[in-house]
Amino acid sequence: MTNDEKILALRGVDELDVDAGLKVLSGLTGPYLKVLRIAVKTEKKDKGVLEGLLAENKYDDFRVIVHGYKSALANIGALKLSATAKELEASSSKGERAEIEAVLPGFLSRFSAFAEKLSEILGEE
Repeated sequence: MTNDEKILALRGVDELDVDAGLKVLSGLTGPYLKVLRIAVKTEKKDKGVLEGLLAENKYDDFRVIVHGYKSALANIGALKLSATAKELEASSSKGERAEIEAVLPGFLSRFSAFAEKLSEILGEE
């Protein structure tokens, strides 16, 4: 699949605003696709990390990671996921465990499905 075909396929991903992501990278499709691949690898590598930090009451570490997700997801155009990460960041700043526990499973599920869909489209490189 060519880069143009990948971009076209990515436009069908519910959680992704391709135009917003491309805008961050001045419309450069090659670098954009590379950044999306990094997002997929990050999700796979970090699976379970947030749940582990929450289980250990490590709110500061939890907040640092979701802050990174918030920024990275916004930069690639995953604006709804980024907004949820922002919610988690705010809740962790206040130590609001019940709020985190209410939001985290949905966030992780959506992020995982998102990364899987990206992986299907992008393939391995």
